[in-house]
Amino acid sequence: MKSSERHVRYYLTLAQFNFQDWQKLDEEWNQIRHAWDWLSANENRQLIHEYVEAFLPYLHLRGLWKDALQWAERDLLAVQSEEDGVAEFFALFRVGDIHDKLGNRSRSISC
Repeated sequence: MKSSERHVRYYLTLAQFNFQDWQKLDEEWNQIRHAWDWLSANENRQLIHEYVEAFLPYLHLRGLWKDALQWAERDLLAVQSEEDGVAEFFALFRVGDIHDKLGNRSRSISC
């Protein structure tokens, strides 16, 4: 396993064990974003999905809707390539929900 992948997995673990300790995630946010950038560039679909699942609640809590939308749309692309209908349904729902939060009602409905 490459060190960058270990980096991603470390932050996944951090999110899973500190899901209520948002202050800890705030402290690590720059590194979490760095791991996301690496992950997105390397097309690891499974890890992208796990990362979005782990950090989307944080993005919602902090009101980082544009980041949440970017991450959710990236996850949608990942699950669509896997041809998993259930995962795609939930990914579409997440994208639509975020569009709704951003006030893009018509875009939300189309998802």
